[in-house]
Amino acid sequence: MREKADPSVAEQAAPARRLWQRQGSLRERFGRHDWPCNRLGHVDEWPGQLGALASFVLEFPCPAALFWGEELLLVPNAGFASLTGLDCRQALGTPLQSVTLATLLDERIRGVFASGISDILEEQQFEIVAGGHARRIWYDFTLTALVDPAGQAIGVACTTADCTSRVVRSRRDRIIGEVDQILLTDTNPESLIPRCCRILAEGIGVSQVGFAEVQADQEHISVYQDWNDGRIPSVRGRWRMDDFGPEFIREMKQGATIVIPDVTTDPRTASPEVRKAYEGIGTRAILDKGLCREGRMCAMLFIHHPEPRDWQPDEVHIAEEICSRLWAAVERSHSALRLVLEQERLEAFIRAVGLVWQTDERGRLVRPQEWSRYTGRPVWAVAGEGWLDDIHPDDVEQVRGAVEAAVEAGGFYESRYRVRRRDGEWRWQMACGVPFRNTADHCTEWMGICIDITDAVQFQDAMMMMHERLFQATHASSISSLSSAMAHELNQPLAAAANFLTAAKLRLQAEGPREKALGSIDQAFESIMLAGDIIRNLRGVLEKRHSDRRRLSIAQTVRDLSSILQISHENLDGLRIRIAGDADWCFYSEVQLKQVLLNLIRNAFEATRDHAAPLVEIETAGLDRNYVLVSVTDNGPGIPAAARDKLFTPFASQGGDGLGLGLAICKTIVEHSGGKMWLADREQGTRFCFTLPRRAKLARETQAVPAEH
Repeated sequence: MREKADPSVAEQAAPARRLWQRQGSLRERFGRHDWPCNRLGHVDEWPGQLGALASFVLEFPCPAALFWGEELLLVPNAGFASLTGLDCRQALGTPLQSVTLATLLDERIRGVFASGISDILEEQQFEIVAGGHARRIWYDFTLTALVDPAGQAIGVACTTADCTSRVVRSRRDRIIGEVDQILLTDTNPESLIPRCCRILAEGIGVSQVGFAEVQADQEHISVYQDWNDGRIPSVRGRWRMDDFGPEFIREMKQGATIVIPDVTTDPRTASPEVRKAYEGIGTRAILDKGLCREGRMCAMLFIHHPEPRDWQPDEVHIAEEICSRLWAAVERSHSALRLVLEQERLEAFIRAVGLVWQTDERGRLVRPQEWSRYTGRPVWAVAGEGWLDDIHPDDVEQVRGAVEAAVEAGGFYESRYRVRRRDGEWRWQMACGVPFRNTADHCTEWMGICIDITDAVQFQDAMMMMHERLFQATHASSISSLSSAMAHELNQPLAAAANFLTAAKLRLQAEGPREKALGSIDQAFESIMLAGDIIRNLRGVLEKRHSDRRRLSIAQTVRDLSSILQISHENLDGLRIRIAGDADWCFYSEVQLKQVLLNLIRNAFEATRDHAAPLVEIETAGLDRNYVLVSVTDNGPGIPAAARDKLFTPFASQGGDGLGLGLAICKTIVEHSGGKMWLADREQGTRFCFTLPRRAKLARETQAVPAEH
């Protein structure tokens, strides 16, 4: 039996007895406990120190425990029992060796009791279950050695402090810091993505982390890199997103973070087809973060685990931050790659069209590599002002002056000169450069390009020579055309003049009345004057000059031509003139109108030469208030279809002894005054139509072509 405690011990235990009488489940157990059967003995027999320490432990707001005596008998509070998973009724007064604690904690408690030196055990992880979900928490343990006045060890006091927020913050800072360090030093997505995924996976303790880019169709993803600890197979490749749960994919496309502790129980992924998809990749728990830009999902970070897992809030936050950082790094990499490709294309383009140069503020070459490759001289020889030695001697002073002028003005530089290429050939170059200025608006350097324009210069020289030859040929052709046109057009009036003069001579020799001879001489004179007018008119047309125009009667003009027509066509019985009352007047040159009508009527009579009853009709009609339509129609054989395309082409004669210039000259005369001439469709015979302006203004301006009739 234990000895009865002396009065002093009982007095020291009084606070403990009062403590047991307070409310509380653990205190009630202490009050109802069979203390004589406990190794600590009855509470009334406890030493004063034990009672005071037990009171402190029970009142401590965090998990705490007292280990008393050489056997380290346990006195826990409710928080410690819950944290370590102990049963208070069984654990109270139980030796440490009979209690299941974390191995490290057990060893540290024994070490403190044996050495008498306090110790601290930091960031011990525990898992608690609340509301059906497990949550990890961390505590710091402070182990305090208890000694009596004589310095003899009597126990160990264990107090704790919740350090979960510090651990979570530290872990987040460590993971993010390591990822940021990788992103600072590595710009290649093929290496940085698996490295960052590994840091995240090991930091939060999962089996797989990967990064995927969403395809343009918004239905598939491509996984280029992932990291696995070996318990889950790699998922690199192309995947259809809806195969893994269309409902949560829709949520993720809206920017949501998807947290599923168990894909077999979550309603978004519990269908047989979706469960089979996850079984294929060995996954039970997922944490996916989609990244959206401008309403479209562009990437996602996925975290997979082979067993069900209650994801912690800090893990979700870390995943979201890592996802944003990785996508920013991938975008920077893509931008850098595009920039490199664009730069390579630009440099290739520049090399294809010329050579790039760079000078200092005084025009001295400081980037001589391109110039050296082009000229074949060493870099050191062309640097500074050495590049001027490659300029043609006749161009050096001009180039030097252009450089000095540009440097002095600080503006755009442009010069054209010849440069000796590495093969010794002189090549024309067009050099252009722009100044670059500092913040003080001082020119610090010049950047420019030289473009080889030798082919263009040679082409320009060839074109100038060709132009000169063409001018000479055109001049000769104009003279030839004028000569041919004059020969064609003068034939009729001069022939008529000759006939009139012959008639006058015969009448004078016959000693008949002089009046008829004088009439023939007058008609010859009119024909010769008409020939002169035709010459002046042809020159005006060829030189694009306006002839004298006035108000004319079309009917009177036709009658004026009758005497000339009678010379070549003695029978004019087949000539019919139908002039509409409102379509007789036009504003035109009399000579040009006679010339056109004379050609068309003469052609019409020649076409009907073999006809038993030849018919030539001249008609007018008013198109509108601006134009008069004139037509010349015959009942001849018509014009063959094959000849219609070249009908108005010079020297394209349709037969006979003509030169093929009449219709071409007529068309030129009509269009020269703003009219239009064409061959009208007709089943039998031929009809030529042309338009004449009714007003003076229209005769001076080229109008839109009237519709053909």
